[in-house]
Amino acid sequence: MKRLTAFVAAGVLVATAGCSASGNGPPMSGEPPMIIGSDQHDDLTWRAAGDSTLGGDNGQPGVASLLEGMRNVAVPGATLLQGISNGVPTDTPWIRNVISDANIQYGMPDKILIYGGSADSVVRLIGQSPYADQDYFDEITNLTNELINLDVDVYWLNVVPPAGSTSASYQQMRTFRQVIQGFLRDHIPADHLIDCNPAIDTDGDGWMDDQFAWSPLDRNHFSPEGTRVFSDCLAAKLGLTKIP
Repeated sequence: MKRLTAFVAAGVLVATAGCSASGNGPPMSGEPPMIIGSDQHDDLTWRAAGDSTLGGDNGQPGVASLLEGMRNVAVPGATLLQGISNGVPTDTPWIRNVISDANIQYGMPDKILIYGGSADSVVRLIGQSPYADQDYFDEITNLTNELINLDVDVYWLNVVPPAGSTSASYQQMRTFRQVIQGFLRDHIPADHLIDCNPAIDTDGDGWMDDQFAWSPLDRNHFSPEGTRVFSDCLAAKLGLTKIP
């Protein structure tokens, strides 16, 4: 992946962004904001950024919040690409802004775990993320390179599938997530792609097992058992300790 350059301005590190919509998707609203860094350093080594897969939902703690040494800034609903409705940006949280805001508030981490794709699969379904697949690939690449240029060690978490469903909506979500999964496997170094899907897809059919999903209606979010199992896997993969 092509590295981007970084420069220092007014005591704040800014990585130049080369992110642009391509393919058949519409352009983002203007140029995407650049990842903003800081000359301050976080007192926690790790940071987690993404959607409710890391951040938690339905009253469940975020799986990344259960790890010692991890600052979890994930926001439910956060997307890789900016939500668009009738040509106007929505107020859906944008992962690159979530990352920049945390850099400003807490200083820079040594390492970051990024998760994106699940919330995107939902907003795509309701017509608020009408981008081409390549645009998502470009954003993953750009986020990685911008943060590398800010001296952050970047890890990605593989996209989690929804639990099994015959619903056309969940089928579409799963198909999109498999596209992102394929890109991550092909382009992120193996030692920087964290894959805990086997822990919650024990039969390998590409769907989360029923007992790990919140309910028969909510097939996206973790149940208490799903939260436990997935956070156990994260702790083991990252070499971190679970918070008692």
